[in-house]
Amino acid sequence: MDFTLWQKITFALSYNESIGHNIMLTLIYAIAAAAIFIFFLLLIKSLTHRSERPKTARKGIGIGSVIGMAAILFWGVIFPVGLFLILTVTLQSVSSAKVIGDGVYFTYNKEPAVAVLTDEYKANGTDRGITYGSSKIYATAILPKSGKTIWKVKLDRTTSQSPKIFHSKDTYIWLFDGSKLTAIDKKTGAIKLTQKALEKKAPELSGKFPTSSDNYTSRGNKIIFKGLDGDIYQFDTVTKRGKHLAGKVASDYFSDKSSPIETDLTLTSPIITMSPAKPDYAVFLSASDIKKIESGATDMRIAQNTEERRDLYLTTLHQKDKISVADRQKLDTPGFINGHFLLQRGNEKNAYQFQLPPAFQKYRKKPSLPDTSHYTDAATYNRDYTTAYDKQSEYLTQKSNYDSFFNQFRPNNKPPKAPLLADNQLFIIHAKTIEGNSGLLISSFDTKKRTVHWTVPLGDVTISDYKQIDDSLILFIGAGNPENTVTINIHTGKAIGYNFHYNRSYDVKKKMMTLIKCHHFFIYLYQKDLF
Repeated sequence: MDFTLWQKITFALSYNESIGHNIMLTLIYAIAAAAIFIFFLLLIKSLTHRSERPKTARKGIGIGSVIGMAAILFWGVIFPVGLFLILTVTLQSVSSAKVIGDGVYFTYNKEPAVAVLTDEYKANGTDRGITYGSSKIYATAILPKSGKTIWKVKLDRTTSQSPKIFHSKDTYIWLFDGSKLTAIDKKTGAIKLTQKALEKKAPELSGKFPTSSDNYTSRGNKIIFKGLDGDIYQFDTVTKRGKHLAGKVASDYFSDKSSPIETDLTLTSPIITMSPAKPDYAVFLSASDIKKIESGATDMRIAQNTEERRDLYLTTLHQKDKISVADRQKLDTPGFINGHFLLQRGNEKNAYQFQLPPAFQKYRKKPSLPDTSHYTDAATYNRDYTTAYDKQSEYLTQKSNYDSFFNQFRPNNKPPKAPLLADNQLFIIHAKTIEGNSGLLISSFDTKKRTVHWTVPLGDVTISDYKQIDDSLILFIGAGNPENTVTINIHTGKAIGYNFHYNRSYDVKKKMMTLIKCHHFFIYLYQKDLF
């Protein structure tokens, strides 16, 4: 529903949350008040000094006075107020306020009330057809019947555009403001609990809260989220207790979404061959992948999105003609967020290159259809034909599932390149956290001990090129035309970076710690409106 022109004018002449609008409105009111004061002062003066003018000029106020007072009214009241109204009403038309998500309903002084999150964009001006302004997120509680605002709270500014509000039966309204979890008093709108305070009350959740609303949901009084480590956690808003939901998987609570990092299957692979004779594979599997395979789902391709956390397993991935991970053995490595093995850039081969298992036909012979020459009775033939046809259809379906499952590891239906191997070490690329901008890590995997040897933070989310030279692994970090390289000693994991812009080298691990501290500092300034 749009407002009338008079309503827009009324709103324009009223104070609101915009500081710039309020300053200009105050200035306009001050100028108009001064002009009106001078107008009446001149009017009174003109009337009281009427007797001093010649008799022929005593009628009325006098043409000169009229022009002067009209000029004062025009330039002091009509012009500034009119200009202000034109600009404000025009900018109001391109400003907006949108409710984000669902509301939370509660009772306020025995009246029904609702609290919502709003994204309010205030246009401040236009230049060559381009409107510019500012957007702020508010938590607002109103009485729907009367339209009265109970309270309105501006949330900390954040680069995220996806806040979320949660239902709760206690005295607080729980919300995710786009970067952290917060509790607001239902009656006053005062912020009662911050995420830091929550982590003190529930230390088991410390450092686990994600910074994207896509990773939060609620069930009754419990807020459930996918932690930065990829596991599922729960926070009880009544008891203020946290809990690790062991055995739960992301797909139980969250819908499918894009992975935090884009994986180029020509550079990486989630699987390698560990024992070519079987073959026995080392493969990254999530809890959802295992559950899906064990359930015998028709589409048994390994999930690439919802469940980012994957552990490294040894398994043949099949039991004769059936896709299976019943023989899986979890390796003594930490869980990886979207873990993939780094592949050779060239065409060098080694024993760890992915190989297809024996063909489906080795384990199961294709059923044949009956030969009409062996039958003299049509009814018997039709019965046997139907039975054989059903068996053949089932065979073809199983073969298709078998082939499709293993062909998913063959990009463009070609054998993948061999994994990068140096000094009995393979290299795993994985994300630091489930957040899309958390950056990549690289870990070395010792093929003899079958454990992780070292891990190095790379900072960016993209690797554009890499090369192994002697005992060094050189990586170009960033997309397009990267400015940085990282050189890692394969034996020790010591990493030295180089920036081409400043022509200077740096210790990668020390720089990452400095960047993290600076990032947190600027976020603090930004949220406090100091930056």
